[in-house]
Amino acid sequence: MNINKHLIEKINISKIKRLSFNRDTKSSQVSSIVNSLTSHGILRLPVCVRTKAINGKTEIYAIDGQHLTSALDKLDVKSTDCIVVESESINEIVEMMAVLNNVNLKWSILDYVNAYLGLGKIVYQILKSHSIANGLNITTSAGILSGIFNWSGIKKGIFKVQADDSDVLTKNLNDFISVTGSNSAKAHRAYINFYRMKKDEYDHVRFMDSLKSSKVFKKDMPHDTAYIMNVLHDLYKSVN
Repeated sequence: MNINKHLIEKINISKIKRLSFNRDTKSSQVSSIVNSLTSHGILRLPVCVRTKAINGKTEIYAIDGQHLTSALDKLDVKSTDCIVVESESINEIVEMMAVLNNVNLKWSILDYVNAYLGLGKIVYQILKSHSIANGLNITTSAGILSGIFNWSGIKKGIFKVQADDSDVLTKNLNDFISVTGSNSAKAHRAYINFYRMKKDEYDHVRFMDSLKSSKVFKKDMPHDTAYIMNVLHDLYKSVN
């Protein structure tokens, strides 16, 4: 198998820029690395991307090791060897950042949302705003707004708001949460799937009334979306 090998170059630290959509550096981690550098020296290399995809000018950005470069700067180190990747694909840059950061702290779905939001993708602002406004897990909001529950598109920068029932479904889900008291994202996803399977015949008021009189959500319930969906279907059958 041929594995692509990237160049190692000595880069002036003042020339290494921070990507605005990368996670913020933590001063405590920078301080820890400063201590490590003074004791052990540089044990790994920063990874940078050379690209003009960000602002139209060829620049060098840290995609892994921004805490390390900050620590070197604090120690007044002028330059350091870096692994340098060439890329003009924003999606590739985001994916490389996620892969590299998974070694220490795995990227969450929200990290991907913030990354693409930082790149000006307005649809990700709609997704994040929906999640915050309704107190919902980001993937639950993604399912409501996109009409599907495969959120791999979020990571690839291709998430779309395309569901024609998102307003009514958001209201119905909030009613479901109020009636059941459930804060489980899996229960919320189960209700969304249930609703979309039944929506042509669904009577929301009647179903909420049946939920109020039922004790099913007052019991310990397995945190399993498929199981909860079956419970909702059985309850629906009992009142129809």
